[in-house]
Amino acid sequence: MRQLGRFFCFFSSNYAIARRRLIGVKAPSDGFFRRLHCLRANETLDTRRKEGSCMKKLTALLLCLCFVLLSFGMAEETELGLSAEANSYLQDMERRFLTDTEESYRALDQTLALISEDRAEAVQICTEKAEAGDAEAQSILGEMYMCGYVVPLDLDKALEWTQKAVQQDIPRAKSNLALLCLYGHVVERDLDKAFALMCEAAEKGYDYAQAMLGVFYELGLGTEPDSEKAFEWYTKSAEQGHHLGMLYLGKAYFKGTGVEVDYEKVLFWFTKAAELGDTTAMCDMAAMYYDGDGVTRDYRKAYGWFVKSADLGNSEALAMLCEMYYSGVYVKHDLGKAFEYALQSADLGSPHGQFILGQFYLYGDGVKQDINEGLRWLDESAKQDYDYALYLLGRLYLNGYGGAVAVERDLDLSFDYSLRGAEKDNTMCMHYLAQMYYYGYGTVKSSAKAFEWSLKGALQGDEYLQYMTALAYYNGDGVEHDNKKAFEWMLKAAENGVEDAKEMVVDMYENGKGTEKDSAKAEEWRKK
Repeated sequence: MRQLGRFFCFFSSNYAIARRRLIGVKAPSDGFFRRLHCLRANETLDTRRKEGSCMKKLTALLLCLCFVLLSFGMAEETELGLSAEANSYLQDMERRFLTDTEESYRALDQTLALISEDRAEAVQICTEKAEAGDAEAQSILGEMYMCGYVVPLDLDKALEWTQKAVQQDIPRAKSNLALLCLYGHVVERDLDKAFALMCEAAEKGYDYAQAMLGVFYELGLGTEPDSEKAFEWYTKSAEQGHHLGMLYLGKAYFKGTGVEVDYEKVLFWFTKAAELGDTTAMCDMAAMYYDGDGVTRDYRKAYGWFVKSADLGNSEALAMLCEMYYSGVYVKHDLGKAFEYALQSADLGSPHGQFILGQFYLYGDGVKQDINEGLRWLDESAKQDYDYALYLLGRLYLNGYGGAVAVERDLDLSFDYSLRGAEKDNTMCMHYLAQMYYYGYGTVKSSAKAFEWSLKGALQGDEYLQYMTALAYYNGDGVEHDNKKAFEWMLKAAENGVEDAKEMVVDMYENGKGTEKDSAKAEEWRKK
């Protein structure tokens, strides 16, 4: 088996787990957590590189943000009122300023075309109208400065014109200012003000704001979480024909946000959004067919939608096409094409694509082996807190090797990567982190912290961490000795297939440790 295959493991269940993350459903802990590959859907990316596209685009940030926010549930809250995971994704978006979106330019293109076919002349007319007090022109001009479209990027001017339009009650400007307040750029971060502005814009009938207000309600941004109101606003936006409303409504039907799960309606709304060019909807729908998740598995349809999404620049679709060509699912196995798709996805800033590309270089599969280049791409992915890149780097620097890869052992680096990955709820990182605390690798030795991370992973269903938790209770290592709890966790681990745990269950039944003595059950487990 090629070395890359050991880490690059492409199975349909992997994408199913990742896609559940995308739409906010907690992924189960199964055999996948013993493998490395994980997907996370990305925002729509611009494939039309227009003049000035290398500049930081705030509009791209705002539009990308609305795609990403739905991928997380409410966890521990930060001091700003955002969940820790939500805050992490907001930081992730800050690192994506260089990302354009087809949507941002298309909207401005269409708007300016109504003023004049000559873009420079349209800008001049728009500026003159704005200076004369025309509210719509002020809103358009503010948005142009936000993304550096035709005019130079200038956030101060963007804020100035947007605020003037807000004072004249323009819904579009209010939604833009709301997202600026949410993110805390140019203006002070203020979730309450962001929510109030988004409400005003949505109640005026602005379809984009209605979709975003649904996000605010679902995540509890500036308000209490309310899934029913989220569903209500997604519906209003979708029925007005906005692709984001359609996308979010499809997601709501998928995970049961304020409504019963209904896969037919998921497909209906995803299809509607896809027909309007929403590449995330295309990619999500492709994933459903790829996984057989709510629909009959159909690789032909999955491939078709992935191609459409990728052709419009969706980095996750590009990564999935890499997967299909690497594994030979529906298409002929082709390492060359797989590598090219991985490269495109990585170049577009996808942490998942960067993670895949790093492994191509690490193991020399489809390209000449270049460990330094592989580590560089993995580090790029890790900079965006991509948990599986964090895991692989932590593993490599802990062991100093990985198959055909040899790196200089660095326990401090390994501990840092493993801790960051564990904080992203990656149970494999928790596994390594628990061991590092236990043996004092890269950190101060602490059986208590080792137990803490073992228990956290065990509660998430990781079978090996269940076994480690059981041993800690059994031996009183890092926690008070408790045979009853030891047996409970040992039984869970055994039921999840851990062979050593099965042997311990036999012993505990035979000797009545933590449970009633039962020779029959001991014999039953011995046969397993």
